[in-house]
Amino acid sequence: MIITPASKIEDKQITQYKGTVFSEVISNVVFSADIESKLTDFVSSNGDLYDSDLIELPKVKDKVLLEIEKKAQALSANAVIGVAFEYDVRSQDDNIILIASGIAVVVE
Repeated sequence: MIITPASKIEDKQITQYKGTVFSEVISNVVFSADIESKLTDFVSSNGDLYDSDLIELPKVKDKVLLEIEKKAQALSANAVIGVAFEYDVRSQDDNIILIASGIAVVVE
């Protein structure tokens, strides 16, 4: 399964659009004063963030991408394009909500 933020895949042709897929994962994390900047860096990166306060975030990103992949497979897609991430920090209950969405497609 190809999962990309790009709107097309190099050397591949999109033959079918299967629909929008999304997933959200809620995780409990310990917050520090600069959580917003760390989250922004994490969501826009390849996931190589290992801070003691945010050690769970790579797992959260992996979970949300795995759910996107499962939903795309259920639609008989072999790729997801236009993947975007959104997050919401709920500091009052130490939760972060990570949401990913994209378009499930068939490529050849």
